[in-house]
Amino acid sequence: MDYKHYTADDFILDEKFQDWVFHSTPALNYFWENFCLHHPEKSLELEEARRQLEVIQFYKHVPDDGMHQRIRNQLQAHVGTSASRQQSEPKNNHRHLYPYWVAASISLIILIGFGLWQISYKPSPKYHTSYAEIQEVWLPDSTLVVMNANSSITYTAYEEGPLREVWLEGEAFFDVTENKDRPFIVHVDEMDVRVTGTTFNVLDRQDKTQVVLASGQVILESVALAKPLQMKPGDLIAYDKSSGQVEQRVVVPNKYTAWRTRIYFFEDASLQEVAGVIETYYGQKVQLDPTISKMKFTATVTMHEEVDELLTLLSETFDLNITVNQNEIMIKKEKQ
Repeated sequence: MDYKHYTADDFILDEKFQDWVFHSTPALNYFWENFCLHHPEKSLELEEARRQLEVIQFYKHVPDDGMHQRIRNQLQAHVGTSASRQQSEPKNNHRHLYPYWVAASISLIILIGFGLWQISYKPSPKYHTSYAEIQEVWLPDSTLVVMNANSSITYTAYEEGPLREVWLEGEAFFDVTENKDRPFIVHVDEMDVRVTGTTFNVLDRQDKTQVVLASGQVILESVALAKPLQMKPGDLIAYDKSSGQVEQRVVVPNKYTAWRTRIYFFEDASLQEVAGVIETYYGQKVQLDPTISKMKFTATVTMHEEVDELLTLLSETFDLNITVNQNEIMIKKEKQ
């Protein structure tokens, strides 16, 4: 990248610059500090870009795979492009004709500011569960998070600012301590769940995001939604990321939260769906005979630390031949 020709808007949209602002590393510090020292004339653009990005406190210091896209989405609401600003602002041909020593001083201020941030910054707490593991996590405000197997949560600056924010990958149940002055937000890929105090379950795996509300109220926000959706107890909302389809229906919440005690309710689930649960929960690859993938399975199952009991139940229910080879499970119809 030829950054010496960048404007403030160019820096705002640059992912490497976003990373430096929101979750800097020693390598990024070295690169941008070196750039500032060699190009003090870009200091005004850099400072303006940093200031505009920091308006989006929503994402600060939380690296994840979807961060850059969410920053771009937020910028549409917070930051205009150069063209739009030029239409609304009078031209100033002397905008970049500041004395060299002024630009150099601003560069020094930027470097000192980021240096102080690095000294005061505390790493984001992150919790992760292994396969077949369920873990309870108490957040600083006494909110309880129960994490399902193969899941993770991250939170930052939790006791500061106007919001309480948690980032989730996988599945978790939340019992949120009520605080109307500081809303609680669960961020998942392409969707946010906003509450003040309530109990709900969030699942975010592969192409599916699903929220089930047990009590209280929840508001779902997403660029995929035409407008925020308000949920009532018993509501289920599922979002298919690949198709963009949103489904809403009324359910019995306990059937979607009983996994906290290792109970799974399979209701008319295809064997393909059951295989997906096995892969997610136990971390074992399932090779399923296509001729039986649409068979329906209804049962209440206790998910033990080993998959054997579930496989035995499937084998006896459908007369299947199931073999386990290290981390791979082969399921096919028993020969007649």
